[in-house]
This record gives sequence, C-alpha cells and structure tokens, in this order.
Amino acid sequence: LVATGAIEGVEGESFNAGRMGTYTIEKDPTRDAGLRVLMGPFKVYDASNVEAEAGPQAEVGTGPVQATPGQDVDMVLLPKFLGILVFDQANQGAEEAHAELQTPEELQFLGPTPENSVAGQIEIVTTAATQGQDAIMISNNAGDQIAPAAQAARDAGMTVVTWDSPIPSAEGEQIFVAQVDFDETGKVMADMALKILGDDGGKFAVLSASPDAANQNAWIAALEEVLATNNKYASLELLDIVYGNDQSEDSYNQALALVDKYPDMELIMAPTTVGIAAAAKAMQDEGLCDTVKVSGLGLPAEMVSYTLNGCAPEFALWSFVDLGYLTYYVSYLLATGAIEGSVGERFEAGRMGTYTVEKDPTRDAGLRVLMGPFKVYDASNVEAEAGPQEEPSGAPVQVEPGQEVNMVLLPKFLGILVFDQANAGAEEAHAELQNPGELQFLGPTPENSVAGQIEIVTTAATQGQDVIMISNNAGDQIAPAAQAARDAGMTVVTWDSPIP
Repeated sequence: LVATGAIEGVEGESFNAGRMGTYTIEKDPTRDAGLRVLMGPFKVYDASNVEAEAGPQAEVGTGPVQATPGQDVDMVLLPKFLGILVFDQANQGAEEAHAELQTPEELQFLGPTPENSVAGQIEIVTTAATQGQDAIMISNNAGDQIAPAAQAARDAGMTVVTWDSPIPSAEGEQIFVAQVDFDETGKVMADMALKILGDDGGKFAVLSASPDAANQNAWIAALEEVLATNNKYASLELLDIVYGNDQSEDSYNQALALVDKYPDMELIMAPTTVGIAAAAKAMQDEGLCDTVKVSGLGLPAEMVSYTLNGCAPEFALWSFVDLGYLTYYVSYLLATGAIEGSVGERFEAGRMGTYTVEKDPTRDAGLRVLMGPFKVYDASNVEAEAGPQEEPSGAPVQVEPGQEVNMVLLPKFLGILVFDQANAGAEEAHAELQNPGELQFLGPTPENSVAGQIEIVTTAATQGQDVIMISNNAGDQIAPAAQAARDAGMTVVTWDSPIP
C-alpha cells in the first residue's frame, strides 16, 4: 500500500489488510521516533493446540541429553542467606533431584547470615573451591562482587551455576537457571498494579530486597521500562524504590516510612517474598489496608490471610521447589560432562521435562535455562495453593494451667524488634498459664547466628530444659542439635522459620 501510493505512511491512516481486517498507523510508543502498525494479539499455546500450529514434525535424529544416575558429585546449594522459606523450598527441590539421581555424595545447603550475606557468600564460594567441591549453585546476593570468587572456582575445575539471581556480568558463571523471564516480570508487576488500582491508575512505590540483588534490580528495571514505554500504564506513577534487605523488620519499617513520606500512595509493590509479607502485615497492623494495597512476589502459604482480607488482593510467584530441582539437574549434567553449557543444548530434567540452554537476553553476556512460568494468585485460588486447612476433629484440647515447664525462646539473634515482640507474646502466655518454671529468652549475636543457635540448643539439652522454641537461622545445620535435644527428652518447636 505504501509502495503503490495507496497510503502515505502517516499517523492516523487506516487501511484494510485483506482477511486480517482494518489497521491504523500510529506513533510507535516503544521508540523515541517512528511509526508502527500493531498486529497482535499474543496467542497462548499449550498441549491442546501446539501440535496443530506447529504442523507435521520431522523425526529428530538425537534426543535431549539424559543424566546418568549414581555419579560422584559433591555439590553445594548456596542461597542468598539462611532462614528464608523460599530458599528452604529450593533446597527441598534440590534434595529431591539429589535422591532421584542417586548421587552418593552429600548435598550441602550452606548460606551466610542476612547481615553478612555478601561477604559470607564470597567466603563460601572460596572455601568450596579450596575444599574440592565439584559444583556450587549460587543464588547471588553480591552482584559482580562475587565474580572473582566464582571465576577462581571455575579455574579450580568446579561447576558454577547460578539460580534465582545471576552474576550480572556472567563472569565465572556457566549457566543461570532463571525462574522466569526477567523482562516479563516488569509487565506482570505493572499489570497487577493496574488491576488493583483500576483504569485510573495511581501512585505506588517499590519495596525491594537489597541494592546488590541482581534479580531484584533486573525486575525493577523491567518495571521502569514498561512504565516508560507502554501507554497502557501511563496512569501509573512510580514514586520511590526502597530496600528492606530481605529482613522482616527492615521491610516492615520501610513500608511504614513510605506511607509517612507519600500520603497519596495507594500501593506498595514488593518483588520479594519477605518484603511483601512484611508490608502486608504493616498495613494490616496500622489499619491501612483500605487505603494502601500491597502486591508483588509472595508465597501463597504466607500471603493467604492478607489476600483474603484485602490487604494484598493479588500477587505472583513460581515454584521454588521446582527451581531447586531444575538447578540441581543442570549442575549435575554440567559437572558430569553430560552437557557442556553451550547455546542450543537440550536436556531432560526428570519430572520437569525438556529444557534448552539459550543466550540470556536480559544480560549482555551469559547463558540461561528458563524455567517459568509466573502464576498470579488472588482470592479465587490462593487458598488451594496454600494447601488444605485441616478440619478440626472432636473437641479442642484445653490447657491445664500451673504445670512446671522450663522453656527457652530462641530467636535468630538478639536486638531485633520483631523478636522482642515475639518474646512479649511468649511472656504473656507464660503468665496466663501460671507456669512456675522459667521462660528464658536466649539468642546469639547477628555475626554468630548459625553457630550461636546450635550452641544454645546443645546447652539447653544438657542443662535439663524441658522445651526450646527456635526461629531457625541455620538451615539443616541445626538438625543434629535439635535431634539430640529430642533424644534427651526435650520438646523442640520451631516458629517463624522451620528446620527444612
């Protein structure tokens, strides 16, 4: 039509394109200059329609690579830090793959404390390389600061895979196992913001994890990009980006600070499971759920009550169990030489099916394996995903007050307000139950949280305590001490953070 002079190629011209109907020339909102004709829409494919669209398929000469079980591979799964449920779930998935592949060597789940995450991660990577580990799987919280240690591990012959959060430069990293397409994350957050705030939009802020978290930074950049280039989201105004460092108390306080700073803010978007739960609790505690909503990336089990009461009407996530499982398979295949880590390689990942190694389009360098997809949760599906709630059977058990029980409440570490509040609640119940035994509030320092917690559990067992209540910050490293306490006749209960 342009070549024949039927249209001039100017904004606003409409034309008929045969069986596809009528189209209009418009300014291209995704570039600084230029016109476009927008075809659209997307078509979603699944098992019900993909074969018809693909057409007849030629027989493939070689299938995807399959893992050979039973090979000796010493592996370390390194989360950003210990004590976060999603990382425990990732470890659960990795343990599943470890057992499925009959790996005779130990899978270690090692991580730093939240306060020492960057230096702690670098130290663990360095130590793994010097101790002869075969593979390390890193959810990177240190940005490119971890790259020299990762490269040194590669030079020492180790397999280095990242998951959840990559090394931005990809230096020292063979493959990044991406939970979702990072560019898509921005659109998902913008869509949820628009749905919650309505067509008229509104003002919102982002509550992120740490400034060095590569995944968080990429997701926020994708959000900013879609807000700046897509007219669909022109009614949304991003006010600020703040960081709660994936700490519940910090995130809670940052959420309240945003409310004080921006009285006309209507939404907090938190692309972190710790941040979204803390922000929702802050709005609930302050009675603000009707005026400030919360959304982002959250765990259904942690968000179900906030979604049903309207504080967090909608949020999204993926399966961290699956992410840990897939990461283990990728690392095992690389470490055993079954795949090289090159673009186009296809492999089987057990129950999760076939995947392909591809160039990571969200970074200047690096390869990725893309898991996907997002799942969006709201009041219609969050309860089912959070798990069935057991119906009570029979009459509830009544407590008999006045019995002597010596108890220890063990937080992750001392000096955090939320743990002081938990102790206040425990003291209230202690008085209410007229317990003549002692309730002790004991905890380590932040710098010695893991070893300190293990020491306190061990000491409590030898000193004849009856009960210890643990907010676990040591992952499965605390399990032997907890089991020893059980064997000594103690009651062991975890709260806030379980033993994986």
